[in-house]
Order: sequence, then structure tokens, then C-alpha cells
Amino acid sequence: MIKKSILTTLVFIIITNTFFVVPTLAKLDVGAESAILVDGRTGRVLFSKKPNAQKSIASVTKVMTAILVIENASPEEVVTVDISAERTAESEIYLEKNEKMTVENLLYALMLQSANDAAVALAKHISPTVPDFAELMNEKAKKLKMNDSIFYNPHGLGDTNISTASDLAKLGRYALRNPIFSQIVKTKEITINGKRNRKVYNRNKLLWRYPYAIGIKTGYTKGAGSCLLSAAKKRDMSLIAVTLKAKDHENTFTEAQEIFDWAYKNFRYHLIAQKGKVVSKVNIPFNFKKMSLGVGKDFGVISSKGSNLKTKINLSKSIELPIKKGDTLGQLKVYEGKELLAEEPLKARSSAGEVGFFSKLTYWIKYLFKKVAPV
Repeated sequence: MIKKSILTTLVFIIITNTFFVVPTLAKLDVGAESAILVDGRTGRVLFSKKPNAQKSIASVTKVMTAILVIENASPEEVVTVDISAERTAESEIYLEKNEKMTVENLLYALMLQSANDAAVALAKHISPTVPDFAELMNEKAKKLKMNDSIFYNPHGLGDTNISTASDLAKLGRYALRNPIFSQIVKTKEITINGKRNRKVYNRNKLLWRYPYAIGIKTGYTKGAGSCLLSAAKKRDMSLIAVTLKAKDHENTFTEAQEIFDWAYKNFRYHLIAQKGKVVSKVNIPFNFKKMSLGVGKDFGVISSKGSNLKTKINLSKSIELPIKKGDTLGQLKVYEGKELLAEEPLKARSSAGEVGFFSKLTYWIKYLFKKVAPV
């Protein structure tokens, strides 16, 4: 049985391998002070420049604000604007005290027009005060392992909110998994309803210029400079890029497009395992039939063109009954050379219940018979 399991693993490795070629990547020059490009699916870093340098992030802050609001309120909830939101200046949609607007409409104002008054209104809908909401932001940052980030407000004014390109890439990957968030940030323009109707336009120029752009947020203050957390998807290849303190506002978008084009030219997506397909099988107690294992979602990686991929399956050494469908019984790992690119849990495709005394006895009798008189 062990030999068969090993054979299954070796066959899987051979099928997904190519001859080893040392990839040579074209040079990528980025003018922004800090930048990163990651695989949107796995988080693997494809390019970086001072990715852990702490910078003011201006309105990119609002990605954290939006995802917290989405996770703590329903889109149809009605927000009543207070005087503090009305008085929040600079980028705004000119909310008025006691004006009522849904959470959904305020989120569009927040993420498209970068409305600071919407940020305050949403924050105070979730928490009693803006500082209380900032505490939630920092708690979420810790959960996402954004270890070099700190938030003091929901909008980014004052240049007090600090993060890194690496941390913002984590935040972007997390936020884009939320369908409400991802729908909002890819919207180019929309009319929102309140005391009066307002048409808001997305300030992320990539959505208007770059066919593969899917969001997510711009940012600018004099202190922070031009910042951009952006995402693109071409066929099955999802990417997230961050540039902080670019040379100028226009250059922010040009540089993001150059980063994405560089990646699509030099990397490719490999589907490693498909949801619904058997990837491997594992022995389970008191059963001659093996348990089929698969992945919970399509699993793939981005690697440089011409690179060598190796796939390894690690099955659980100790398996106990009962087994529920979906239980993790192994790991599927993908390597490029010696570098681990990604791993995905291998889950049981069916269930197996407890086995009674007589069933165990019957199993051992059959097992001993097979050992003595193998067929």
C-alpha cells in the first residue's frame, strides 16, 4: 500500500515537471521609492523594491476602512451623517449633517471618489468614535500580519497612517477576496443617492486605461506623495502591485501598468490541481479501499517562463476515524527549484465513520488472510 502511495506521488511529480531551465528575467526599473508585485492567489513576491520601508499611505488607508465596514455592517443599513463627517474636508462628496445614506452608497463614495467625509460617517456607524474605529483597524492589521502598519484614522489625512508595500499587498489580497469589495473597486462610475443624487468617478485611472485592471485604491497627500495599490487579471494570472511615493501622480499609473506588463511578459500561470479531481489517495484505518483526496479550489501558481516546477505530496502519517468530507489529510506543495512557491491542503472527498468491534475483527481476519495467501 505504501509503495502504491509513493508511486502516485511520483507520477504526479513527473506529469507537472518540465526540463530544468534557469530563467532570466528582464530588468524592471521602478521610480517609486517603495514597490512590490505579488501573485494575487498565493502572495508570492515576484518583484520588490524596499518593500518593508514604512511610508505614509494617504487614502490607500481606505482599503482597510472599507473592508472593516463590509465585515461589520450590511450594505442596506442606513447611516445618519453627523457634524464631524460634514466638517471633514479636502476630498469629499459634501455630506450634510443628518443626511441619510446607505452603507453601500457611502462605500462607493469612499472607494471611487475617495471621500473623506464618507470615511468618517462609515467609521462612526461602526464605532462610537474615530479613535475606536482606528483600534479596529489596528486589530485587523495584526490579524493580517501587517506588522509594520499603524492606523490613526479612517481616511489618511495628516500623514499619520503608516504602512509598507509588503503590508498593503497583504491587505489588497485579503480585501479582493470579498465579492462586495471587489465589485465596488472595479466600478468606473456610479450615481449614489442621499439627500441629493451624486455621480462619483473612480480615481484609479488604470481602470480607464488598462484592459486588465480590476482595482483597487489611489492615494495622495503632499507628505505621502502619490501612492497606488492596484490589481490586474489577465486570463488566470492575478497580480497585485503597490507603489509608494512615486515621482509624480501621472507616473503612478504609468509605472503600475509597466509593472503588470513586465509580469505578463516574464511569468506564466500553471494550474497544478483542479477542484473536483482526485489528486492523491491515502490509506484509512480498517478499510482496504483508499480515501480519495482533492483540493477545495483550483490551485495554481505563477512562475517565470522556462522555469522548472516540482510537485510534492505529503500525506498525513496518523489518520484517525471518523473522517468528515473536507478534512485535511495531506498537503500539496509546489517548488521552483528549491523554493517553495505555494502549498494547498489535500482534503477528503468523502466521509468515513467510526468502525465497531466486529468490523475491526473482520478487517484483521481479511488482512491476515491476504498476508498469508496473497492473491
